Amino acid sequence: MITDTKKGGQYLSDAVTYAVYCITAKDHHEAKPNERVLLVQSENLLLPPPPPASDLKACRAWGQLAGMKIEEWTKDKRSGRPMPKSLFQSGSISFSESDSKNLTPAKALEIAREAVAEVMPGNRAILWSVHGDTTCLHVHFEASSTDDGGAVWNPRFDF
Repeated sequence: MITDTKKGGQYLSDAVTYAVYCITAKDHHEAKPNERVLLVQSENLLLPPPPPASDLKACRAWGQLAGMKIEEWTKDKRSGRPMPKSLFQSGSISFSESDSKNLTPAKALEIAREAVAEVMPGNRAILWSVHGDTTCLHVHFEASSTDDGGAVWNPRFDF
């Protein structure tokens, strides 16, 4: 398993851009649209089911809603305290080619959830998207930097 965690972004527009990336069927590595986005789930984000990955206009609207929900979560949990420097953290967890052949999208998501929970403890708003557009199954995540108690995740604890 290989992880790639990045500082997400400070602004709502950054959150929207990443959410849209997670749910759209881009021409990525010459994959067919239904091969890219295999599973989308969220935690603490009251979102409707995502639109078809090939409907870019609907995906943009859904991504806007997802970004707004992450921002709302953060404002609510911060309870008037200053917003964090990073609204969210993003990243991906990739599995080897051989492991990918034996994993379902649901199992890949389960493993990714466990890994992220160890690094970013606490209950937080998270968008998950399992992609199968490469030979290695991978899970993208967009997680609020703020947990349900209003604490901001400190990247110095990332391992």
